[in-house]
Amino acid sequence: FDTDTLISKFICAEMGYQIIKAGKSVRPLAYYIKTHCLFLLAEDDRVVESHTAELFTHGIDKKYVKVVKYPQARHDLLNDINRESVYSDLKEWIQTLGKKL
Repeated sequence: FDTDTLISKFICAEMGYQIIKAGKSVRPLAYYIKTHCLFLLAEDDRVVESHTAELFTHGIDKKYVKVVKYPQARHDLLNDINRESVYSDLKEWIQTLGKKL
């Protein structure tokens, strides 16, 4: 991860501002989401506030949302130590969703 040149290790001030601005405009829209969503949250994430993301999910109808939290995990869940668990949860969600549709 640290030596991968394709993974950006910084953002400019304007990009940070635009991300915050977009986040503020999206937050109130959770109520209108009518599609199935899976939120995989790393509790030790230093990029995304997992608590805030979890609060966002409370605005979505419960029949459309599933939240999975990973304690001691960081932001890049698919490359984290417990990635097998993440892939397993993702596979299970896709299979369950296929049965619903």
